[in-house]
Parts: sequence; structure tokens; C-alpha cells
Amino acid sequence: MASTMRRPTLIAVAGAIVLLVIAFPALVRLATDWYWFQAVGFETVFLKSVATKALVGVGVGLFAAGFLYANLRFAQRGLAPLPVVLSLRSKAPTVELTQLLRRLAGPVALGLGFLIGASATGAWLTVLGFLHRTPFDLADPIFERDLGYYFFTLPMLRGVFGLVTGLTILSLVFVLPLYVIRGDLLVSRRVTIEPSAQSHIGGLIALLLASAAANLYLVRTPSLLFASPEARFFGASYADLAVQLPFLRVAGVVALLGATAVVWGARQRRLVLTLAITVAAYLGVLGLSSVVTAVVHRLVVLPNELARETPQLQHHIAATRRAWGLDQVEVRDLTGEAQLTLANIQANSGTIENVRLWDRDPLLQTFGQLQEIRTYYDFISVDDDRYWIDG
Repeated sequence: MASTMRRPTLIAVAGAIVLLVIAFPALVRLATDWYWFQAVGFETVFLKSVATKALVGVGVGLFAAGFLYANLRFAQRGLAPLPVVLSLRSKAPTVELTQLLRRLAGPVALGLGFLIGASATGAWLTVLGFLHRTPFDLADPIFERDLGYYFFTLPMLRGVFGLVTGLTILSLVFVLPLYVIRGDLLVSRRVTIEPSAQSHIGGLIALLLASAAANLYLVRTPSLLFASPEARFFGASYADLAVQLPFLRVAGVVALLGATAVVWGARQRRLVLTLAITVAAYLGVLGLSSVVTAVVHRLVVLPNELARETPQLQHHIAATRRAWGLDQVEVRDLTGEAQLTLANIQANSGTIENVRLWDRDPLLQTFGQLQEIRTYYDFISVDDDRYWIDG
């Protein structure tokens, strides 16, 4: 009895030591940051950042682990029609691979959830910006969205869609081999999928397509207003707005219709056919978008670039002037006919006393013309200053 209790205890102690060794550098950095923030009187800033990181990491990690575990368990429901039995040695007991994978579903989901949650802590500032977002009360001239959307909401949506897409793809990576091992998915001359497996795989692919459609409308389309590789200014170019924008909208519609078609195909036992058509249509629209955009930029924009990009340049200049407050500058023409009076000199005595007595450029030229005929003189620069000599 003592020997059976000793082994789990040793494993737990060894695991605790390994975790402590791994976490020790992070704990040292955390303590150093705490003492620094405490020294400058910003403990609340430190505590809020740490609390936000912890909440984001735990929340994302639990969501990821739950999502992966639910898909793994759903893929292993019921009895396997064609179970795979392993035997390591001739006299050793056999192990059913499907049962082993069922036991590993929880640890694998928790481990991946921990890694995903730990990587998500870096987005804590994005989450805080989204939670405390404020409107700019100024809309962009293309999509007429408040500028606060691009600073606070867009980064958050990009992270959310990236998380959903990544988890869905990861689930497919695990689920497809599981169905192959169970015998629910057979690949020979034709792909044969068991009906419930079709529904599961179709649901994941439909979620992937729906996420892609939402990402195209809420993230990719607004992101056209950021720097374009073809434009000579910051913002959407003529080719982006005239070609790429319509194609992105069409691709979003194709992705959304494709999600519906995949669900219908899974119910009608035609998942492979509908999936092939959907993927070909979606990738075809995106590929055609890149090709047509490049062609329009080269054949339509470049021959008359100034005329094509004038509206976008006007938006760029107006935004730059507003950002630097130059739109509030009062512009007046000076004729230069004002007469300098003694009152002007007395009112600006600080400026007058600091006026240069010599102009450096003509002075350097003069010294060069007078002295450089002697080969041992070479004037590189000249400096002037004021010196008081006998008052």
C-alpha cells in the first residue's frame, strides 16, 4: 500500500518542481515589475494589466479547451464500427486504439487550451481598448464608419476571427484522423463518410466559411483603408476601391452561401461534392480578385495615375491636415511692404539681439575665393558668434 501511494506522490512532486523551474523566470520578471510600478506609484496600472492578462488567458484557454474537447468527444461517440486493436508484444494485453484516444481527449484539449490561452495574454491591451472604446465623432470618407472602429473594434474582431478560425482548423486536424481510425471515413477510389461524421465535418467547415464571410465584411474590407502596396499614399488606392472591394463583397457572399451549401450537402450525404464546389468558387473569386486588381493597377492606373488617384489623395491630405491640426490654421498673404520702425525694434529686442551679424554661406564662399588660392588653405565650414570686447 505504501509503495502504491509513494509513486503518485513522487510524480506530483516532480511535476511541481518542473513547473516551478519553468515558471521561475516569469515570476522573477513579475516581481521586478511590481516593485518598479510600486516605486513610481502606479500599482493600479500593474494590477489591472496583470488581472486583464489572467482573465484573457483563462477565458480563451477554457473556451479553446472546451471547443476542442467537445469536438473530440463528439467524434468518438458510440461504438467504433471498425475498432483498431494494438498489441505491443505477443503475450501482452491488447489495447483498443479508439478507447485510448478517448481517454486522451481531455488531457490533449487541456494542454492545447493552456498553450492557446498563454499566447492570448499578449492581446490584453487590445481587449482593454475594446472594452473602453470611445467614438471619435469623425467618420472615414469611404465606408462612413467612426474612426474609433478602426482603432478599437477592428483589432479585437481580427483576434476573435483568428481564434475561431484556428480552433476550427485544429479541430478538423484532429477529427478527420479520428474518423479514419474509427472507420467512419474511408478513402479509396471514392470518399465514403458515415452520415453522423458528415454532419460533424460539415458543421465545422460551415463554421469556417461563415467565419471567413464575417471576417471579409468586418475586417478585410475596412482594412483596405490602411496602407496599400500599390498606393503611393496611406489609404485605399483606386484599384482597391474599384476592383478589390467588389470582389471581397462577392467572396463574402460566396463564403456565406457555401456555408449553407455545405450544411445542406452534409444532410443530403453529398458533403464532398458541395465542399469541392464551394472551395473552388471561394478560392476562384479571391484569386481572380488579386489578378484583376494587379491588371487594373498596371493598365488603367499607372498610365494616368494622378487623375485616377486624385480623390484618394484628397482624402489622404485632408486626413493628414486634420490629424496635425493644420485644418485650423489661418492662412494670410503677407505683402512684405511693412516699414521697420524703432518701436518694432524695441518690441522685438530679444530677436534683434540674436540676429546673425554674418551670413555663413556667402562668408564661406568669400573666404574660399580670397584664401584658397594658397594650397595650404581649405575651408570646410565657418561659424560666427558674438563677443563683447571693451563694451
